[in-house]
Amino acid sequence: MFGTVVDKIGALLSRNFLLANFFPFLIFTVTNLLLADAVVPGARALFQRVFTWDSGSQALLFGTILVAIAVIAYIVSPLTAAVQQALEGKLWIPEWLENRMRTEQNQIANALKDARDRALRHNDAVSGLVNALQRQLVNANRASSALNVLGPDAANQIADAETALDAVALLATPGDAAEQAALDALRPAVQRTAVALRASATRLPNNAAAPERALAKRLAACQRRAADLVRRPANDAREALIHAQQALRGRFPVKGIWPTRIANVRAAVEAYSTDAYKVEFEFLWPRLKLALQKDEKVTAAIEAAKTQVDFLLLMVLLCVLFTAGWLAMFIALGRPLSVIVLGVLGQFTTLFFLRSVQESIKQLGQIVQATIDLYRFKVLQEMRLDLPRDLTSERALWQRLQRSSAGFGTVDIAYQRGAAS
Repeated sequence: MFGTVVDKIGALLSRNFLLANFFPFLIFTVTNLLLADAVVPGARALFQRVFTWDSGSQALLFGTILVAIAVIAYIVSPLTAAVQQALEGKLWIPEWLENRMRTEQNQIANALKDARDRALRHNDAVSGLVNALQRQLVNANRASSALNVLGPDAANQIADAETALDAVALLATPGDAAEQAALDALRPAVQRTAVALRASATRLPNNAAAPERALAKRLAACQRRAADLVRRPANDAREALIHAQQALRGRFPVKGIWPTRIANVRAAVEAYSTDAYKVEFEFLWPRLKLALQKDEKVTAAIEAAKTQVDFLLLMVLLCVLFTAGWLAMFIALGRPLSVIVLGVLGQFTTLFFLRSVQESIKQLGQIVQATIDLYRFKVLQEMRLDLPRDLTSERALWQRLQRSSAGFGTVDIAYQRGAAS
């Protein structure tokens, strides 16, 4: 019966509406009814009386409730935008609190900038060291290639190199190769390998004795191992720099700081097109959505991410209303323990959904950025424009289009031949 009514409602309303608006109110209604049955005097007797009705009356009642939930959800659906604006610090927040929140976000941004700058300096230092060590190995390898014999102390030199490289390998595990301890061990290891390479050949003639050829193979293995260990710090330092940059740019825009994390994440997403391609998000995104209407997979991915955001925003609002309403009820009923329990659970649940909102908006932003990267040329194609040859030309074209749409003087734009037909 319940599933039949839901199917009937689903046939009239879109899937996105059901997920983002109807089901949050359905969850809210069921939870309230269960709690009322447990604590409100007389509620259980009323519910038991309903279950004594015939199936037709019960179906009419439940159907009416579900239709009422759908109507309320439809009417209240625009509130998700208001909730998001409130979470972004644009509604219902006094100026002093907004300034304090903006200061806090600015401190977080500065900490991320400092971390990015440290990663940049460390990457530069590691790159300089790695380049020097690579040159040292290259020069030593050239000296080794000119030899056809082993040095008089080859066995000891190769053993020293192997011992030093073993020590580096223990420290230069993935993610730790750019740490100072690993770098301190890497320098002498490369130096010992270079000493062995300058004194002995890595390949000996076929008529050389077997023990000597074995030593030469060990030296060649040291050379390859040293080259690999030298590359690891550069890779780790580069990865650390990329992560630090993503942590900053994924959370804060290049220009301006907003009072909440959600607002900054959204601003960072909208600033992406400007930073990458010199086209304003407000200009590109509406046109891109129209150009992608025929691409059902992309549109479905964007709508699914947006539906998740709307669902979580509405759950935040309903959690606040649920907690506030039942706290007032428990206070009126004189149940202090219930007030404490509900206060704690309500706070944690609301914080959980708030965190989920932040992550879902971040995921939506990643999809939006990927869509811009992959499909922005569809806008130019729909406008019957030739595709630019390079990034510089593309940025110049977007800027001309924006100036033209804004009415800033006469801007010359070349269309494809035959576009008018």
